[in-house]
Amino acid sequence: MKRTGTDSSPLVGVDIGTSAVKVVAFPRRRPPRWSVVPLPENTVSEKQVQRPEAVAGALRTALGELGRVPRRTALAVGGSAVMTREWRLPTGLDDELLEARIREEAASALPFDPDSVYLDFQVLGPDPEDAGLQEVLLAASRADQVDGRLAAVRKAGLHPVLVDLEPFALEQAAARLTRQGEAVALADLGATSVTLALAADGQGRFSRSQALSGTPLAAAMASARGSTRAESEAALRQGESPPEELLTPFVEALAAQLRRLLQLAEDRAERTVDRLLIAGGGALTPGLLDGLREFLPQPVTLAHPLSRPGEESGGGLRQVEPALVVAAALARRRLP
Repeated sequence: MKRTGTDSSPLVGVDIGTSAVKVVAFPRRRPPRWSVVPLPENTVSEKQVQRPEAVAGALRTALGELGRVPRRTALAVGGSAVMTREWRLPTGLDDELLEARIREEAASALPFDPDSVYLDFQVLGPDPEDAGLQEVLLAASRADQVDGRLAAVRKAGLHPVLVDLEPFALEQAAARLTRQGEAVALADLGATSVTLALAADGQGRFSRSQALSGTPLAAAMASARGSTRAESEAALRQGESPPEELLTPFVEALAAQLRRLLQLAEDRAERTVDRLLIAGGGALTPGLLDGLREFLPQPVTLAHPLSRPGEESGGGLRQVEPALVVAAALARRRLP
């Protein structure tokens, strides 16, 4: 979405979540490197970085675990502070006129002040129904959403060169995980939101983010056991099985939400989803995968963004790999 450099050398992918930072690098001629470092509670709230220094400290720890890797970084923003929209605009506009027209359209369409956002756009191609028009995709994010992340990564000694949108990064991740001739949906389960991306024949076709339906599982556990949400999230990451009376309603609500998103994705892409991959920090919650398989018609498996097809993840990676989808997609990006 936002570029701050033009070099095409390898990048470090940084995914700043609510409860942890995830960092992935693909050194040339060496295996992938990765790190997941938990964040203190309330460091990131509603996708907004509240404490850049705490995020920077976690990133410095992650970089220490990765060893010698590039400092050029790609990161992403998501949540309610980002928006995408497609428009049909006249063909033949030069770049300056096209940008002016985009900003004019955005001023009336954005749900926030257009002077306080970063905008980017991409011409998708000619309108199939009108040769005099072209389809243009707008991506926008509130500036404070982006700036908080930029401040954190710079404090950690990284050099940000690309800021993407999380849904777009997930489309790219899904595209890498599709087989020839199939359509794959990838659902990223965050602490408070779910993002679903669909790719078919190696290309992203759809993505949508929504707040989680119902009460997030970690919040329900915290309330039931009298602990903090951070403690409940840590317990889930360490493999503690949530109580059945909390897990069942959470899975049912999540499955219903995924069914709606999958139907929307199939309608937009005009393709039937062949497989659903589950990713994100909540993917490895004990009992979640089996529960979703009971409620969803598609085959449901975990996403493996670092492992080769058919390859078994190592012990340490197995515990966190589904959470690395966004960071891995960002690390694979190359600037033109």
